[in-house]
Formats: sequence, structure tokens, C-alpha cells
Amino acid sequence: MVIPAFLSFCKKRMCMCPTFDIIESVIFRFNGSRNIKAIAKEHNISSTTAMKYVNLLSFPKPKLPKQLSIDEYQGNAGGQRFQCIITNPRKKRMLDLLLARNSDKLKEYFMSCEDSNTLKL
Repeated sequence: MVIPAFLSFCKKRMCMCPTFDIIESVIFRFNGSRNIKAIAKEHNISSTTAMKYVNLLSFPKPKLPKQLSIDEYQGNAGGQRFQCIITNPRKKRMLDLLLARNSDKLKEYFMSCEDSNTLKL
């Protein structure tokens, strides 16, 4: 997880710009089991603003193991009826959830991975 460094705050006297501490606190509160409304209320901000802070995060490209398993499950996220889960069967860990299971989305995901040029199917 990388917290963006572009947060340059304005120098106005009566500015309502968020401080880095508030943004960091909101982001790290998401690690618990609390919902967005509770986190927003605790920081005196709207739930929309709290979600905007979380969307500032960027994650590194995933590194794929030598073996992985792909399974589908029924859900309703992203307007799709079926989603896809990618796991590491040796370590018994989930790597990622994809909102769609079609071949275009799978190809797009695997090409975005760190070692996509050495991928063997």
C-alpha cells in the first residue's frame, strides 16, 4: 500500500484542506471491522469524503506464484452475476478477486501483473 505524496496543502488562512494525519487515520481505520459511516463520523467528514481518501491509495502490481488456481463464485458485484477468485493453492492464500470471469478480464488482469512476460498458460 502506497500513500500518495502529491498531497500539497494550501497555505490559505481559513482553508478546510485535510491534513495528512486525517487522511492517514481514515485509511488505516479501514483495516478494522468498522463501517464507512462510523469512520467518517469519528473524523467529522462525510462518508463520500472518506471513500475519496481510500481511493487515493495505489497498490503494487501483484507477483504471481508458479501455480495458481482460478474459481468462480456467484455474486452481484460490478453488474456481473459471476465473479472470479484467484488463489495460491500451495500457500492457501487468496491473491485477488475479479469482478468478471470472462476471458478479456482475465487476460487484462494477468497482463497487469509484475511478471506477465514470463507467464505460461
